[in-house]
Amino acid sequence: MIITAASISSRIITYYSLILVLVPYIGARIIDFLNYIGVDDGITLMDKIWDNNAPQWMQFFIDVVPDSCWLAFPEQIISLFFALIVIPRIFDHIDRSNYKAAEARAKKMTSKAKKTN
Repeated sequence: MIITAASISSRIITYYSLILVLVPYIGARIIDFLNYIGVDDGITLMDKIWDNNAPQWMQFFIDVVPDSCWLAFPEQIISLFFALIVIPRIFDHIDRSNYKAAEARAKKMTSKAKKTN
């Protein structure tokens, strides 16, 4: 595979634009949408049911974890989804398009070289 400066720079630009701009923005919009359709009320209801019905030894483990961790959990799952699934697929697409472009350029160069000989 041919590695060019263009392919490396496009990966770097894509990586930083996704990580710094799109992932937090899209993650926040997903959380807003989930709150809009009422998922937050369902989670609150499940928490009340858990508090009333779970065994004491299991409630101890849940109480050990600070509430701030539970509140940040959905955002962390969305970020993990982007990091493990979405971003690698985008990079695969970039690599395929760069490979096709480099391959086409190499064929063009070899055909030019054959014509001059």
